[in-house]
Amino acid sequence: MSNLGARVYGLAAIMMGVAGLLWREFAVDWMPVPGTLPGRVALAYVVGALLIAGGILINLRRTQAWGAGVLTAVFAAGLVLLDLTRLASHPMTFDYWDGVSEQLAVTMGGLIALAMARPRATAGTEPIAREVFGLCLLVFGAAHFVYLDFTASLVPKWLPPGPMFWAVATGIAQIAAGLAILSGVMSLLAARLLMAMYAIFGLLVHAPAVWSAPSKHFAWTEFMVNLALAATAWIVAESLAAGRAQTPPLDKVATGSYLRSHDDRQYQGREEPSQRAGAQGRSGRDHHRDAQRQAGLRSGPA
Repeated sequence: MSNLGARVYGLAAIMMGVAGLLWREFAVDWMPVPGTLPGRVALAYVVGALLIAGGILINLRRTQAWGAGVLTAVFAAGLVLLDLTRLASHPMTFDYWDGVSEQLAVTMGGLIALAMARPRATAGTEPIAREVFGLCLLVFGAAHFVYLDFTASLVPKWLPPGPMFWAVATGIAQIAAGLAILSGVMSLLAARLLMAMYAIFGLLVHAPAVWSAPSKHFAWTEFMVNLALAATAWIVAESLAAGRAQTPPLDKVATGSYLRSHDDRQYQGREEPSQRAGAQGRSGRDHHRDAQRQAGLRSGPA
């Protein structure tokens, strides 16, 4: 499978599943399963196993669509049963909107990967899922300003010109990326830069947190969710690039050269039925005239 974004997406899912099995827990604050739910530990094992299975399947050529489908279903179930339920109870609390957006964005990553693996069965899904992802980015960017002090506290203090600058800059960057994807203006560049920014988040913020507290499940969760978001941005970029590659340049469309070259390639070495019939008719008439000439020569004077 050439879709590297989906491979990284699968890797993030495998890591989530392994962490769930080791800690017998769901992703803290991301899959907020109530602690009083009967059979909670058993359910954590089931979800962990599904994430591992989906992550493996999406990395295999023959089963990539099945893997994308499994992961999309798991993340969508968490979105509907957990995040949207909490949002419905606290619609005026921004934190729940942010949580829904994270889960929704990762779900869109799986859905786009599925659409790319099975384009005929999911026609029209990719652009809709990309726009939903773009809307989620607007929420992510707004969250940087709603929780500006907390966001700045995550930035390494040694990074110039200062944590507050990067908290604001990265918030603006996510809003700009969302607007670009929604409008289609420089959307491919925006998706690629967004992927790079999330990768830097992982290197500068989340990886050091895991290194300093490797036994802390929350640190691993933050790292894995960020990796899933980076992979989703990668999937979006690959989806946009694939769509651009299938679209002929406007200058060729305007002159019709694209269609002519396409027809030339399609029918090269073949003749239309009318051309074959005309050729057969001409060859028949030519043969008849040749026969008449030969008969005239034979019957003429010696």
